Amino acid sequence: MKKLLTLLIVLTLFVSSFPAMAQNDEVKVKIAPFYTEIQYMSVDNRYVEFPLITYKDITYFPMTFDLCARLGLMCGFDSGKGLFITREYVDYYTETPNYFGGDALNYYDKLYDAVIPTYPIYLNGIYIDNTKEKYPLINFRGITYFPMTWRFAYEELNFDIEWSEKDYSFKLYEDGKSNPPYAYTVDGNIVKLENKISVYDESINENGDTRYTLLYSYYANYDFDTAAQKVFRKEDTEFAVKRTQMPAREDKVAPTSLEATIKDKGIYVGDTLLMTLEGEEIVNVSTVNEYKTGDSTLIYLSVQVGNAPAPYTQYRSYFFRKDENGIKQIPWDARCNFNAVYEGVNGEFYVTSNSYRPAYSGRWSNRFSDIYLYKEGADEFQPLTEKHKDLFNSMYALGKEDGKIYFLGMWYDAQKENPGQGGYPPFSTVNGGYYTLDVNTGEITKLYPYICGETFFGPDGNLYCISNSSRIPRIVNLNTGKLIPIE
Repeated sequence: MKKLLTLLIVLTLFVSSFPAMAQNDEVKVKIAPFYTEIQYMSVDNRYVEFPLITYKDITYFPMTFDLCARLGLMCGFDSGKGLFITREYVDYYTETPNYFGGDALNYYDKLYDAVIPTYPIYLNGIYIDNTKEKYPLINFRGITYFPMTWRFAYEELNFDIEWSEKDYSFKLYEDGKSNPPYAYTVDGNIVKLENKISVYDESINENGDTRYTLLYSYYANYDFDTAAQKVFRKEDTEFAVKRTQMPAREDKVAPTSLEATIKDKGIYVGDTLLMTLEGEEIVNVSTVNEYKTGDSTLIYLSVQVGNAPAPYTQYRSYFFRKDENGIKQIPWDARCNFNAVYEGVNGEFYVTSNSYRPAYSGRWSNRFSDIYLYKEGADEFQPLTEKHKDLFNSMYALGKEDGKIYFLGMWYDAQKENPGQGGYPPFSTVNGGYYTLDVNTGEITKLYPYICGETFFGPDGNLYCISNSSRIPRIVNLNTGKLIPIE
């Protein structure tokens, strides 16, 4: 499975030709004749397999696996679904990066064949009709090439471009993520946003290095009107607005807290023994919660083991079912990654997890989360992530609205079994995205391709994402696809 996944990632980033290409428009391109520097790497376009090229006097760069990684891009291709490009921080690199392919001999005065692909293209979740673009994406030597236009390169992908007529040079740099605000409270149909802005003085020291000195900071405030689907800039403030929590959503099953005691390594609720931990030094019971829906009852237990201080405190977590026959333990990953319970139908529960972390440390975690289905009277949970493994290997629940659980579904190229694995592994941009799970039918529907940012539910019931991938931050209505700029 891992070999197949790794192969998919490589193939999706080295977007190659496929039979439908025969129907695409053929065009002529030239090798870029000027000095080129990309992310502080100089490249001689005359002697590489995938050089920068020009089409209609616009510079194009090759979207190879290693070059995309260096520029903070994730790309994926599927012959049926199309090409997906998203801005995202990842820390994957090959041991010997090959940014521009192998050796080749190119000529500045020669015209080379290329094609304009007609497969669907999504850039930061936005559908691009390549057939209607003045400067479309191009396929050259089996690799997708991206145009360095102001709209695409500067505004959408957040690159800095330098062109010098004097030096006859082209330079491209990754400018990092934008600095978006965050949502902190709701007032009627208004979601309030706040953003800390820091102003720096830039100077050159005696060694010729750039030095930045903080001059001052202020807070930009916004009102997002969910009824009008617009963001309005409010008065800036010197200090942060008194922050209040986003209102608690009543979409989760509210637990009843139970009191537990420890007797001779046994954990009791009242006079009922939940379980005995042999060989474990139990310090205290962290949590005992009871969840009910219909005639179905689940009990969640979290215990602290050992005396390690935070954030290295060791925990174990367990689940039990409770019915007329008593209490019975249900197999559950003992790592302390439980998140919440959502109500299904006919006594069903949907149990969700946070990103996995080692039971011996609350500090580190990998990127994987899961959703489990529990049916009344069952002796085990059904892992829905495993059921839908053709789409994703991680399901992170965001909330429930109108009978649907919203979740972020991702397919990470990483070891799910290693609980201590952190970082930002590569993932499938084709499958990654925001989904809904209908608790009545079990049907899964994709709302929107993956984009990086903070998600929240608005008072109108829609799921929103404050995207930080573009130059100008924006709110994306993930239910409708509407883009709402924050300026």
